Amino acid sequence: MNLKYNTAYPGMDDLRNKAKSRIPKFAFEYLDGGCNEDVNLHRNTSELRDVQLKPYYLNNYGGIDMSTSLF
Repeated sequence: MNLKYNTAYPGMDDLRNKAKSRIPKFAFEYLDGGCNEDVNLHRNTSELRDVQLKPYYLNNYGGIDMSTSLF
């Protein structure tokens, strides 16, 4: 699976702000809002905010030979 990370929207707030500027107001409010006490809305957004990405440079690449010869 080849997933590409869009650096234009590094966080959920960035993506939400872009959607707010592109979607008609009534549609954004419907999609962005919750119902009753917004229990599911708060749970979903808090879980998404807890997601952390692990950069490739933190992986263990043991056994790689970094030696070189100049001449």
